[in-house]
Amino acid sequence: FKQKTSYDISRSDWSSDVCSSDLFPSHDTQNNEREKLNGISTFDIALIQSHLLFRQRLANPYKVIAADANNSGSITTADVLFLRRMLLRIDTSLPGNRTWAFVDADQTFPNPDMPFPFRSTRSFNDLYGKVTHSFRAVKLGDVNYDRNPKLDQTWGRDTLKLIAEIKELPGLRYRILIKSDAIDQLMGFQGTLSWDSAHLSLLTINENPLEIGLGEGSLQQGKLLFSWNDPKAFGMNISKGSLMLDMTFQAKRGNTLPVLSLTDDILAREAFNQSFQKINMHLSMPVSMEGSISDASFHLHPNPAKTYINATWRSAQKETATLRLLDATGRTAWTRNFEQTPSINKQSIAIPTEISGGMYLLRLETNTSRVSRSLVIER
Repeated sequence: FKQKTSYDISRSDWSSDVCSSDLFPSHDTQNNEREKLNGISTFDIALIQSHLLFRQRLANPYKVIAADANNSGSITTADVLFLRRMLLRIDTSLPGNRTWAFVDADQTFPNPDMPFPFRSTRSFNDLYGKVTHSFRAVKLGDVNYDRNPKLDQTWGRDTLKLIAEIKELPGLRYRILIKSDAIDQLMGFQGTLSWDSAHLSLLTINENPLEIGLGEGSLQQGKLLFSWNDPKAFGMNISKGSLMLDMTFQAKRGNTLPVLSLTDDILAREAFNQSFQKINMHLSMPVSMEGSISDASFHLHPNPAKTYINATWRSAQKETATLRLLDATGRTAWTRNFEQTPSINKQSIAIPTEISGGMYLLRLETNTSRVSRSLVIER
């Protein structure tokens, strides 16, 4: 330290003439990060909610400090509200533009469940020579510490399977119902629902039975952010066919095929169960569930894809089949014909280099069946 014998490390205006520049080398002079949401997700909100309802307490003083998003000296539903607004890009920062809390490393907590107030200052008198002291930096909102890339989180075996049903309406409009397959003990999920804004626009949200938090600030770019966690913190059982969202879209030109997909563009995809294990989540857009091909068996991976895609499905009979790649306007960008067998079929397909990045449908067609899946191609 220079010039001053005491300094409040929680202030947001410290600079190199007060505090050595290597004290917090990864943070700038605004007590901030370039990516403020690094480590913050709906997972953290669910953990805070569980703590508030005494389902599963945080039981760690630094996690409790991280949960105090509005710097009130306590954990309340207001902290959940402010973090949710950040995730949905309604707000760009937490109250006071705070990103970190700094705690004196010598601080002890007689009651870990109530660490407030804590020391964020250190005074020195009669300084001679080199003096060092440590503070612990706590990322606000990150109560499960997953900002640390070395932290491995366990994954559950379940998958949150979402299905988008399309109903054509007069006037180039489409009603899209997003429903869920059956899943037990769902604690929360988040992500970005994306479409091609050059061809589609969202008109209305007709129904939102789970009261999913929605961020509509990026609709002009074809992005709808969503975040939900069980408000009772028990984990909700979702039955097959349960409605999650009912939306109406307007096509901007004729022959536009509505294609929706889950992406990580703004708010990364994430779902987790009652044990706070992360689980998979994907969205499909079946066109038909009749004929010789089992719709539920048609899978694509990886998705998003870059240079290749693997397609697998189960068929009841031998016949000629076609895989057809359709762009956002419904035009065919690529086709491949082959003979399918009355069993599990697998096709590994190299994506032609002339196919540009974007959202597509990969349609599997036979004389008796037609099923489709949304596909994102990254370039």
